[in-house]
Amino acid sequence: MNNNLLKKAGGYVDSKFGTLAMLPALIGLSFVLVYPVIVSVLWSFTNKSIMRRTTDIIFLENFIYLIRNRELWISMRNGLLYTTYTILLQILWGCSAALLLDRFLSNSVSKPLRLLFMIPWTFPVIVSVLVWGWLYNDSGLLSTILFNQGFIKEPMSFLASKHTALLAVVFVHAWSGAPLIMMSTLAGLQSIPQDQYDVALIEGANGRQTLRYVILPNIKRILQVIVVLRCVWIFNNFNMIFLLTGGGPGSVTQNLPIMAYKYAWNSMEMGKSSAVSVIMLVFLAFMFSIYQWVNSKVKGDNDAF
Repeated sequence: MNNNLLKKAGGYVDSKFGTLAMLPALIGLSFVLVYPVIVSVLWSFTNKSIMRRTTDIIFLENFIYLIRNRELWISMRNGLLYTTYTILLQILWGCSAALLLDRFLSNSVSKPLRLLFMIPWTFPVIVSVLVWGWLYNDSGLLSTILFNQGFIKEPMSFLASKHTALLAVVFVHAWSGAPLIMMSTLAGLQSIPQDQYDVALIEGANGRQTLRYVILPNIKRILQVIVVLRCVWIFNNFNMIFLLTGGGPGSVTQNLPIMAYKYAWNSMEMGKSSAVSVIMLVFLAFMFSIYQWVNSKVKGDNDAF
């Protein structure tokens, strides 16, 4: 009886100690993540400005101003296009590379290629920006090759043209992010039992049928998770676009994070900047709820992708 009481007391002490041990980390995490969100929400209902000594509550005026402002809708459209194009390219490149390494190359060849394919992911953003900024310049390698081959009439800067700037930034982000999808997909491919491939072969399935009924159902969940995470990260991306174009030329590559930055540090209007951040948060929450609803409708369907 005494031993049981001692065990219960020991478990109680261990539980309390674990909670106390996690408390400093939880406080620090709350301060870093939760506090800025609360402050942004509160400031979005005020005329908070660095240039103004007093701050007044103006309720929904910031949101009404932004909704009536064409710049908000242009930035949101750019963000959606940027996210859609980037994630599609990342899935195409990442999954293709994963299939190549898993199904078509031997281990002796695929292992060094994995390291080679991961190089873009390991580059710091500033290094990628400097390299691609030089390649996209009017005197850079890409412009020189296209001009010499007669594809363009004169050297051009791809980041300075309103026709090519967005696609140029999309290509850089897709190039740097595809290795993550490649490694995640490759992990899923390597977990598929060989028996499933053998059965497909016996049944006479061709390559397309094997991809649809064997490979895609097994990596479907991995792709769903990684796509949701990448969509959030890409839509919220600031540093890649800002370092390459600053949101220009004009507003061609400006997304909501850059718009919030300009209100905060160019116009010094922290209230409007916070309102843009809140709109972005609400929009992402809405999109995630749609994803959850769609996912619940197709949940349990493992026969096909």
